[in-house]
Amino acid sequence: MQKNIMKAIDLDFLKRMLVSFKAATGIQAAFVDLEGNYIIEPVIEKGDSCFCELIRNSETGAKRCRDTMKRAGENSAKLGETYISRCHAGMVSLTMAVFCEDEHIGSIVCGPMTMWEW
Repeated sequence: MQKNIMKAIDLDFLKRMLVSFKAATGIQAAFVDLEGNYIIEPVIEKGDSCFCELIRNSETGAKRCRDTMKRAGENSAKLGETYISRCHAGMVSLTMAVFCEDEHIGSIVCGPMTMWEW
């Protein structure tokens, strides 16, 4: 599938867009394939939360994270709109399915975010 993604999308351009989105909003953004694997990882800067990185450092946490992104991408594709979800660790993300010629080829995932005050 990654081969199709690379044919369908200018990944350098998409990465610049995701970096610009992060600069404008302060929210991390990544591009994932249909299985929830990173094609373009989020830009993490000094001062960003490393909560997700800690979760993904364990095999179980990484699998749960991928499963969450996969499921969110599938739901976004089915609904035809942005899908708001909460992961197994309680963080919130926005997921937008990306299509090429009516084929779901991956998703843009924005987050993590919290929807409440700590």
